[in-house]
Amino acid sequence: MDMVPLTATARSLDVRAKVLLKEKTVPCVVYGNDTENVTLQCEYNEIYRAYAKAGASTIVELDSGGKKVPVLFHEVQMDPVSDRITHVDFYAVDMKKEIEARVPIHFEGESPAVKDLAGILVTSHDHVTVKCLPTNLP
Repeated sequence: MDMVPLTATARSLDVRAKVLLKEKTVPCVVYGNDTENVTLQCEYNEIYRAYAKAGASTIVELDSGGKKVPVLFHEVQMDPVSDRITHVDFYAVDMKKEIEARVPIHFEGESPAVKDLAGILVTSHDHVTVKCLPTNLP
C-alpha cells in the first residue's frame, strides 16, 4: 500500500493563522484514534501536492518531528476567492480498525448507448462511502 509522505512542524498557538498564511504555511490539526489534538503547520506547496495526490481516501504518512502517524485528510478549508488551502484537519487512523471513508468514482470508457445511439450518461453520485481497514482503501 502506497502512503503519501508529508512533513509537518509543531505550531505555536501564539502565532495567528493569518500570519502563517502570509508566510505560505498552512495551519493543521491532527486528532482521532485515542490521540491528543496536536496543532501543526505545513508548507503550502507540500500540503497542496499531498492533497492533490491523496484526496480523502488515501493514507498520508504525516512526519511530525520524527514521529510518523498514518492520517487521512478529514476536512480541507479553502479560501473562497483565491481557492487556496487555509486550514486542514487530519484524522489519525488505527491501521487495525475499520474506518469509513469517501472514495471518488471515476467512470472509464464509453457505453455503446452513448457511442452509437447518441445517449447521455447522467451520473447521480460522484463518490461512495466504504467501510474497511485503512490498508484496503481503494
